[in-house]
Amino acid sequence: EKPEVALLMQHRAMLFGIAGGVMMVASFEREMRVPAIVMASLSITGFLMLYLVTGIESHPVMRLDAIALLLLAVTAVGHFRQQQTEELSS
Repeated sequence: EKPEVALLMQHRAMLFGIAGGVMMVASFEREMRVPAIVMASLSITGFLMLYLVTGIESHPVMRLDAIALLLLAVTAVGHFRQQQTEELSS
């Protein structure tokens, strides 16, 4: 591989690490949950859009990302329902 490609892949791995760290913090810190859900959703949606635009054949990563996006949607709905319930009870 070219050094430029290796550098880009290392940078991508670093960004995934940062995103994963934010999501881990969000699992314990409620105020970080919405930003973490938005960040992860944008990242996954961006990948899926690029995947669709390029016309590359079906790939397991694409399917896993589609499942992850659905799970994020379920998480977001659960978070907002819990927030509404807490607001109504206080």
